[in-house]
Amino acid sequence: MLYAARECARIVLQEGLQPTFARHQLASDAMVAGLEAMGLTVFGDQDHKMPNVTGVYIPDGVESESIRSSMLDDFGIEARSGASGPWAIIAGSTTSSPVSTRWRRYCASMAWP
Repeated sequence: MLYAARECARIVLQEGLQPTFARHQLASDAMVAGLEAMGLTVFGDQDHKMPNVTGVYIPDGVESESIRSSMLDDFGIEARSGASGPWAIIAGSTTSSPVSTRWRRYCASMAWP
C-alpha cells in the first residue's frame, strides 16, 4: 500500500494536478459511457461522483455474487456491494491502465441478459 501511495504521489508530481484530474475524469466518463452502452444503469448523481469509483445497479435476473467472483478471479477487478444494492466498480485511472484493460476484457466476455 505504501508503494502505491508513493507511486501515486510520483505520478501527480510529474504530471501535475489538473492533468491528473482530467485523466481520471476521462477514464470515468469512458467507464460510464461503456456501462450505459451495455444497457446498465449507473448509480447515483453523476455530477457529484468520484471519478475513480462507479456504482452500477445489478440487472434483474443476474446473480451478483457470481458476477463479482468472476470479475475478481478472471480479470482482477474488485467489486463490492453497496447498502442499496448496486456494485461498485473500481475504475482505472487511464484508458490503458491494467484495470481498464481487464475491465474491457471482462465486458467482452459477458453476455448480458
